[in-house]
Amino acid sequence: MEAYFDNSATTKALDSVRDIMVKTLMEDFGNPSAKHTKGMEAEKYIRQAAADIAKTLKVKAYYQHQDRACLCVSAAGISGVLRF
Repeated sequence: MEAYFDNSATTKALDSVRDIMVKTLMEDFGNPSAKHTKGMEAEKYIRQAAADIAKTLKVKAYYQHQDRACLCVSAAGISGVLRF
């Protein structure tokens, strides 16, 4: 059995995560902000991810306003949105 103790830096992806990543990278790679078919397909992944995360955190998804979960690429990117 292999023991790996550096999960803060990298973590092996679950097979289900790998599969959806390959699908989005190879098939559903559109810009989720665009209004063409590929973009709208990509936006579905973003909305589903937001809904799944919000459900886990027991809050409403970002696009549903109150008590929301917001997806952001970094802490620096969200710093202007958060209110303390």
